[in-house]
Amino acid sequence: MKDNIKNNEVLDVFYGTISHYGPDCSGCSGKTANGYNVNGGNIYYNDKTYGIVRIVAADKSIPFGPIVRLNMNSGSVNAIVLDRGGGIGFDKRFLFDLLCESEKESYNLGVNKNTKVEVLRKGF
Repeated sequence: MKDNIKNNEVLDVFYGTISHYGPDCSGCSGKTANGYNVNGGNIYYNDKTYGIVRIVAADKSIPFGPIVRLNMNSGSVNAIVLDRGGGIGFDKRFLFDLLCESEKESYNLGVNKNTKVEVLRKGF
């Protein structure tokens, strides 16, 4: 077990707006930017260290593989950065975009403003 998990260490913290998207969104291919297949409601990733986590899109300056904890209105979600998005980034409207089973579900969830995002791992 890695030390930061054992100690529940938070490596960095960001605050921003979290949006949601589905693999069936307009312009989406059903695969993440790193090639992970998200068709058929496959919105989870089995990480060797953190177990089952959600998938999230992040700014292109963040490499693939970091684990982040999104402290949203509905509760905390651990997610792994495996995707990118045109409206996602530090200088954009949304800080992260959390993958949902469908675009319809993403509309129902809306956005979470001023969300605390804790970085638990910097990358693979």
